[in-house]
Amino acid sequence: MPRPAALPEIALPPEPSRQSIATFLDEARAGLRDRGTALIRQLGPRIGAGSLGALLDALSGSKTSIERLSELLAADAPPAPSPGRSSPGLPALPLHRDAALIGRPTSLIAFTATSVEPGTDHSALELVDTLTALPLLSAELRDLLDTRTMEYRVLDRRPFPHLPEGWFALPTYSSTPAGQALNIILPPAAPGPWQTRIRGLTNDDSSEALRRLDDELRRSTAYIAHSWSAGDIILVDNSRVLHGTRATPVGSRARLARASS
Repeated sequence: MPRPAALPEIALPPEPSRQSIATFLDEARAGLRDRGTALIRQLGPRIGAGSLGALLDALSGSKTSIERLSELLAADAPPAPSPGRSSPGLPALPLHRDAALIGRPTSLIAFTATSVEPGTDHSALELVDTLTALPLLSAELRDLLDTRTMEYRVLDRRPFPHLPEGWFALPTYSSTPAGQALNIILPPAAPGPWQTRIRGLTNDDSSEALRRLDDELRRSTAYIAHSWSAGDIILVDNSRVLHGTRATPVGSRARLARASS
């Protein structure tokens, strides 16, 4: 099966009205229901990164937020944000379920690029719909996930004092209305703020199994890497979609903003 070339796109209403915005929100909800993700082009400049929360609230059906979104779309676009200083460099973020590590997974996430480096993959968003990816994993990996326990350790617990000291286990799977999804946090490529291992395996065997899992997820037809264009907003259903980001090199102007609900 060929790999999807891009995210499903949701069209913005050219002239905002109560009906066109209702249709737009319905299409966005359908994209999230069917694929776990949706891409909206050119919305970022019209509502501003600071209003991503209003978009998420409108998707949840909040009447006041729908009215607020209508006002934002009908108004003149806010000033474009300043590119600001160049990046000191950010490492890649591995595939993970947002906030699952601290026991507070979010529901929906909205990402946007407040500044981009055209023609590059700086800060590209990586996505895997695990409802689609799980049946495509090798039998060996599925057996490992079904019979072994994933464990994690947060090296600096000061921001999260409720977390256990040392290693702790989290369920490998989560239930969603559409089926079973992965509830995992893969380890950073370089030493980072957390560690991941598979209980009962040696360190080398655990690292190799996690590397193969990452590789199979990225080679699956459920994997998409999105390079940013100005104004893009990507919606993600965090209950089923793992996400990560590619590295941002030193000197890059790429900047991401996000909101979650």
